[in-house]
Amino acid sequence: MAQNHQRADDGRRPFRYTFLNQTHTDVSSLVRALAAHWEEGKAELSEGSLSEGFAPYDAEAAALCRQAERDCVADPQDDDWIFLDLLYRLDKGLKTFFKRGTPYSDLKVLGREILKDLREGDFSECRFWNGLLRKNILSDHGRRLFREAKSAKIASVLEGIGDPDTDDERTQILNTYAVGYFLANEISFVTDGKTVKTVPQLTQYMNALLDISYEALAEFCHTLIDYDNVPDVQLEAFLLACGKKEELAAWRADMD
Repeated sequence: MAQNHQRADDGRRPFRYTFLNQTHTDVSSLVRALAAHWEEGKAELSEGSLSEGFAPYDAEAAALCRQAERDCVADPQDDDWIFLDLLYRLDKGLKTFFKRGTPYSDLKVLGREILKDLREGDFSECRFWNGLLRKNILSDHGRRLFREAKSAKIASVLEGIGDPDTDDERTQILNTYAVGYFLANEISFVTDGKTVKTVPQLTQYMNALLDISYEALAEFCHTLIDYDNVPDVQLEAFLLACGKKEELAAWRADMD
């Protein structure tokens, strides 16, 4: 909760905000405390304490807080992303990424975690990660978050995503793969303990299976495309990330 204080000698009111019994005299310190205590920080936002606390010191910051309050009411499922976006707007020097309060200084680690979960069949966080896209966190704040510039290939991964507002589970999964590739800064397809990073490498692996036997290749192909001609979701995500969207569309048209 914010506290009122008398003005300094120069006529300006010094910034003071008390959060969890600790008084902060600069915004950066407060923002980092809010991020470190995520749920309590979100409560400060939803209860109107942040907008009220900033009002005597910074009208623009107070307005940002009020807008975030309204956004959380309108889109409660995305309150984590709305809160994170607000923290970045309040503190231009904040360069850490937070997933529900867990800090990631290296987003490659987070990207690999996302991809690992997806490849193990855990799709429980897909709606959550689509919120990252809905709220434009990467496009609005990406420059401060990444230690190195994205290659054109990696940067294009997010250009081919589906509608992040969709309720279609497959689209949500494909979008989450794209987020994982983007954060991990690599595109890869993992099968039978083997990792391939390009379509030619995948083709080479399939040719190697054919050299073993036709049955080995056929069995592998059926793990990629089921008997209803639906491609494995990891394969589709990999091909989309490799820029094969038109080829996939043409293949589907041939199957219809």
